[in-house]
Amino acid sequence: MALGAFRATVDRRSYHLAGRNGHHAYTWRNTNLLLGSYAGADGIKTGFTLAAGYCLLFEAQRGTSVLVGVVLHSTATRPGARFTDARRMLNWGFSVLATSAALTSRLGKA
Repeated sequence: MALGAFRATVDRRSYHLAGRNGHHAYTWRNTNLLLGSYAGADGIKTGFTLAAGYCLLFEAQRGTSVLVGVVLHSTATRPGARFTDARRMLNWGFSVLATSAALTSRLGKA
C-alpha cells in the first residue's frame, strides 16, 4: 500500500478501457463492497479458492490510524459475509484505538 500506483489500482471501484485498434472496450468492476460503503476503506483484494473459501484482504484509514485485516474461509452460502465480518473488525479496531488514545490523553493530563 506504500506504492502509489498499487494503492490507486486497488482503490478503484471500476476501470474502463476504451476500444481501440484491434480490441473492444472493456470495463472491470472491483468486487470489494467496502469501497464506497465503509468510510476510509481503500482496497485491497477479494478472492476465492476451494482451499481458502471466500476471502478479503482489506485496509481502512481514519485520521492517522490505518488498519489492515484479512477474512479467510468465509461462508460459501453467503459470499457477502466477508464484508460484514471486515466491517465488524474495522469498527472494533478503530474503537479500541479511540479508547486507547482517550486513555493516553487523560493519563497525560493527570
